[in-house]
Order: sequence, then structure tokens, then C-alpha cells
Amino acid sequence: MSRNILIDLLRIILLAWIVLFHYTVHYNKVYGVDLPFRFTFENGGTVGVAIFFIISGFFAATSLLRQADHGPRQFGRYCLRRYMRFWPLFIICCVAIVGSQFFISAGERDCTPLQFIQNLLIFPIGKGARHVDGAHWFLETLLLIQFIFALALLAPPKKRLNILMIIVGINAACSLLYIATDIKIFDRIAKILGNRHYIWCVFIGIVTALLIEKGPKLLADYKNRANRPLLCALFMALVLWCAVYAKLGSIWFPVYTALFIAAIIIRPAMPAKIATFIGAVAGVTLAWYLVHQNMGYALIGTLVPRGTNPEVAVILACAVTLAVAWACTRLDKLLHK
Repeated sequence: MSRNILIDLLRIILLAWIVLFHYTVHYNKVYGVDLPFRFTFENGGTVGVAIFFIISGFFAATSLLRQADHGPRQFGRYCLRRYMRFWPLFIICCVAIVGSQFFISAGERDCTPLQFIQNLLIFPIGKGARHVDGAHWFLETLLLIQFIFALALLAPPKKRLNILMIIVGINAACSLLYIATDIKIFDRIAKILGNRHYIWCVFIGIVTALLIEKGPKLLADYKNRANRPLLCALFMALVLWCAVYAKLGSIWFPVYTALFIAAIIIRPAMPAKIATFIGAVAGVTLAWYLVHQNMGYALIGTLVPRGTNPEVAVILACAVTLAVAWACTRLDKLLHK
């Protein structure tokens, strides 16, 4: 699939919203302070991340559901490619975070050498792993969901959608049963199959990709039995979208979902320089997400006590962490070459 510049633009907007949410609302909550911000970004963390998982599901469909080959070898290759796509950049960002602590400290949010070691593999090894703020849990969840969805590669292409529906159906059923009964075994099963509503978001993205590709055929012959799995998937995706919306409780979720779908359908021609610039900034978003909390919190916590206006401190934190993210991304690309 060719690069969609509007989705890149949406990713930039979403991540900027997440970063500003962490630097305003979440910063006050984490440190138990009340810095006077004229602007705040409520729900930026939850809604923004949910949309990112929908986008991830959409692009996962292009690499997962369209593969003609199947079997254990394809499953292993897919999982290794996905892991190696994130792991080097993750390590680079962790090194940058720990290195920055020699100059500025985030207090209790500092990442100790032991916690850094716990973070090296992007897997839940210990409780301290959470102290690489925002980085560890997101990649851990994304990789877990992609590994589980990769099980569909064990089956022929025609049966993959059915397998995905079974996986997501079990996850959704266990999540609802846990909410209704408070029996922990249901919660554990749901977590094994993905992080509850985030796996639902990935599935919504996959169904969106399927509809873009097969929608016209489905509308032309909706009575065809071969289209029934897709119709069932569409119905499940609508139900799960409503469940996520109810959980997040923010009008921004449908707004950004609509913008995402519009970005898929509308692919306007843009001047090459603008498209290149947007693509370059979008390419830095993952690294920015990985480094922005630890470093940004440290900068704000250092600047504000020295008399810097809180909003100016936020702007400086955004600029510095974005520059570090760019450097980390450049190094990652050099390593991949």
C-alpha cells in the first residue's frame, strides 16, 4: 500500500495531543501538583492511543490478511519482522532516556539501571518496566496483539478472517464476563488475548481495511454466502466500536474515527515538498512517543521551579523531546541499513 499522507498527518495531530495531555493534565496528576495551564488536553492519552491502535490494525491487515503463503514458517517470519521493526528503536530510546538522567532528573519517574535492563526485551519481566513511561506498555501491548493475530497465518487466506473473529470474540466475551461477574479468570484470559478494548480497536482497523478492499463487491452481492464472514466481522466491529466509545466516553473518539476513515477514502494530491515534510515528521512519531514522558517530565520539573512559565516549559519540552526523537529515528534507520 502506498503511503497515505493524510493518515500521516492524523498520526502527527494525535501524538501532539497525547504529548500535550501528558505534559498538562497527566503531569499534574503524576506529581501531585497544580501547575496553572490555560490550555489542557483531557482524554488525550486514552482516545489518542485507541485511534493509534485502529491505525495499527488497518496497516496490519495489509501485511497479514493479504499474504498468500501460510504455515509455521510464515508465522515465525511475520512475528520476527514485527518485533525487529520496533526493538532497535526501543533500545535506542531507552538509552537516550537513561543517558538524559545524568543531566536532568524526573524524580520518582527516573529509570534505574535495573529497570532499563527489565525493559530491554519489551516483555513484561518486572514491575519496574513501567518506569520507561509510555514506551513499554504500548509496544508490549501492540506486539502481543500482533503476535496473537499472526496465528491467522497458520491458516489459508480464506479462513484467516474467521480466526481473527474467534480471537476477538473470545476477548470481548471474557472482558464482558469479567465486568459482569468480577471473576478474575475471565480478566486473565482477556489480557492474554490482548489488552481488552485495544485489541478491539485493532480489529476495527482490520475490518476497515477489508471493507475498503472488498466493500464494493459486498454491496453488489451481499447475499453471497462467501461474504457472510465479512458481514459478521462488520457487525462485530460496529458493536466493539460502540463498546470502546462507551468506555472512553469522549466525543473525540467518533470525531477522530471519522477523520481516519476520511483519510483512507480521500487521497488528495499534495505538493511533493509538503508530502515529504509530513512523511518525515510522521516517521518520528513512534520515537517521540517513546521518549517524551521521561524527558519531558524532567525538563518541566527542572524549568518551572526556576521561574519558567509552565506553558513555556511545555513548549520547550515538546521541542527538545521531538529533537531527541528525530536523532533516535535517524540512528535506527542507519542500523537497519
